[in-house]
Amino acid sequence: MKLVAQTYGPQVRSEVLGDAVQKAFSDAVKEANLKVAGYPRIEKKDGARTTQRSEFSATFEVYPEVKVGDISATTHRAAAGDGRRRRGRHARIEILRKQRTHVRRRRARRRRTATG
Repeated sequence: MKLVAQTYGPQVRSEVLGDAVQKAFSDAVKEANLKVAGYPRIEKKDGARTTQRSEFSATFEVYPEVKVGDISATTHRAAAGDGRRRRGRHARIEILRKQRTHVRRRRARRRRTATG
């Protein structure tokens, strides 16, 4: 049993501590009603005891709270170049269509193979 504790003890301790820190972080985020963006960077605080209780700090980004106002009274005006760009695009497409009007069809040659 001593050999198992020496071999796997640090790994098990690390996994249990990691799970406890993740749970504490998740609970704190839910309590503060935050929307976390990405993964947190969790670090052990300097001077924290290594016995029963340890302290950690988490650095993370949150999604901003966005409130959209009333946009029903606003108007939309198209950008000045939209019409010219659209006409130019259609003209280029027509040019390409005219260039591709001459299609040559070839008959597929049949190969005769000797059976034998």
